[in-house]
Amino acid sequence: MKKKECLLSVFMGLILLVSCTVVTPVTATSNPVGAKKGQSTAIGIGPLLWIKGNASIEKAAQNGNISKISTVDMQRTTILFVYVLKTKITGE
Repeated sequence: MKKKECLLSVFMGLILLVSCTVVTPVTATSNPVGAKKGQSTAIGIGPLLWIKGNASIEKAAQNGNISKISTVDMQRTTILFVYVLKTKITGE
């Protein structure tokens, strides 16, 4: 019985460590790539229930003090039912 409990504990621990991260390029403009970088983040439970943050391009531009956007990338990280969405931009 102890062996089954131990294996179950190890299995549950591995499930908690499982995560997936995907980075997707969204757009690129004809503006030159600048040295400024901006980022915005949102955290949610499940794909539809966003509970904290704002991952918009506009918010990322404000955070990086960027007026001319060059590139936009979105990074999605999933850890079980928790979703983290980060928008990363570059520009001037």
